[in-house]
Amino acid sequence: MAIDQSTDVIEAYYASWQNGIDSFDETGLRRLLAADFVYEGPMAGRRPGVESFVQGLKTFVKTLKDLRMLTQLRTGDDAAFLYDCDVSHPAGTFRFAEFIRIGAGQIHEIRLVFDATDFRKAANP
Repeated sequence: MAIDQSTDVIEAYYASWQNGIDSFDETGLRRLLAADFVYEGPMAGRRPGVESFVQGLKTFVKTLKDLRMLTQLRTGDDAAFLYDCDVSHPAGTFRFAEFIRIGAGQIHEIRLVFDATDFRKAANP
C-alpha cells in the first residue's frame, strides 16, 4: 500500500476519536476497520471483530480529555504510535503504544500496549 494511503487511513482513525466523545465518529471508524479486523490489548486480550473494538473504544473515549501524540513510526503497511492520554476515569495520564497494520485502505489489526496494572490501580484505589 502506498504510504500516502496508509497515512490517510491513520489520520482518519485518530480523527474519529482523539477529541473525545462529542466528536466521536463511529460511522467513520467502522468504515476504516476491515472485515477481518483483530484487536489485541492487555485488558481485553485478543478479540476478532469490529463490534467489540468499537464499543470498547467508545467507552474509553467517553473519559478522554486530551491525547498528545509523542512519536510516530511508519513503514509500508505497518505503523506504531506512542501517545499520552488524560482521562477522567480512572483519573490520570496514561501512556499508550499502538501498533496498526493496514491493507487495501483499511485497518486489519490494532495492538495496544500499556501498563494495565497502573490503569487498574487508578480505577480501583
